[in-house]
Amino acid sequence: MDFESFLASSSISAPHPNQRQQDRIRKAFVPSIVTPKASKTKQAQTGEKKARINYVADFETTTDPKDCRVWAWGLAYIENDPDFVEMGTDIDSFIERISRSNGNCYFHNLKFDGHFIIDWLLRHEYIHITSDIIKRPGRFKTLISDMGKFYSITVKWENGHTTEFKDSLKKFSPNMSVARLAKTFQLGETKGDIDYDAPRPFGHILTDEEKDYLRRDVSIVAKAMKVVLDNGMKKLTIGSDSLAEYKELTGMGKFETLFPILSEVMDSDIRRAYRGGFT
Repeated sequence: MDFESFLASSSISAPHPNQRQQDRIRKAFVPSIVTPKASKTKQAQTGEKKARINYVADFETTTDPKDCRVWAWGLAYIENDPDFVEMGTDIDSFIERISRSNGNCYFHNLKFDGHFIIDWLLRHEYIHITSDIIKRPGRFKTLISDMGKFYSITVKWENGHTTEFKDSLKKFSPNMSVARLAKTFQLGETKGDIDYDAPRPFGHILTDEEKDYLRRDVSIVAKAMKVVLDNGMKKLTIGSDSLAEYKELTGMGKFETLFPILSEVMDSDIRRAYRGGFT
């Protein structure tokens, strides 16, 4: 099955707040949930620079199954001024903005917003690949588990820049919503609220209430992510961050003694027990 078929069968055709956790990804395009560490050679082949801008973004989408689209987006720099949120009213302007430079862009639930990105890419004839290295513009790769969990979407734009879309939801403890982030990190503001089902036709001009809601959603996640990244937790998930910290505390020599690399056969047998057993 290719990505066009995936789009036809997934919830991207009719997203709704109650359906966000119901979309399923076919195993056919799941390369792996293990990402090898990028080497200098790979960076040279992809044309990426060491310095990459870190963003947080959010999409607001219609809830009408017959009119499925992004009606607003917000984008903020994590390192600089998380309170300043750029905004737009369609996905085309978002893609134009995010593709201006090399960067990492976090969405708080990439599983939902990522569908709209993949939809845009396929409709603009970008090609999905399964190799680790993206050598040519107009290509993208995905990191999605066989359980349908989105980890990343990496795109090499036509201008040569690359963006890796990541899931900030996986950088915190489970079920850490935007509202809980604001409380946990004591950010001094709360998540806003709007009428999600209000009609917003093409050309809709954002109201002050909608702008404030969008700013809060993006800014809260950006501020929390800044704390995480400033503390050196720069892996893809909180689990990877924890493992990296444990290795540093124990020392690689001791870690490799305690947890030796297994043979492929033994590793394959053990993995079958990961989800509670295999018969």
